[in-house]
Amino acid sequence: MTSGWTVEPVFSIRLHDKDLNVLHIIQQFFGVGKVYHHVSINEATFRVSSIEELDVIVNHFEKYPLLTQKLSDFLLVPTPFNGDIPVEGGDLKKSWR
Repeated sequence: MTSGWTVEPVFSIRLHDKDLNVLHIIQQFFGVGKVYHHVSINEATFRVSSIEELDVIVNHFEKYPLLTQKLSDFLLVPTPFNGDIPVEGGDLKKSWR
């Protein structure tokens, strides 16, 4: 039985398109994700959505914690990486990787 919806973890950074090259630098630094240029709305987005690639991002922020309010946000959100989200038949952390 399905509920008709899915949950997909995503990490993204959205900036004005004048900063498009900043997003490309971030992508090169992490070695994961994709950069999208939304010309019609003058925006650009760096987006990471695959499980393996998200692991790179999460590991970075665990090793180098944010120094702003974003750290509290990062710590409050339950993630499959810390085992806070249960999954039918087991722990998502175990099935995540």
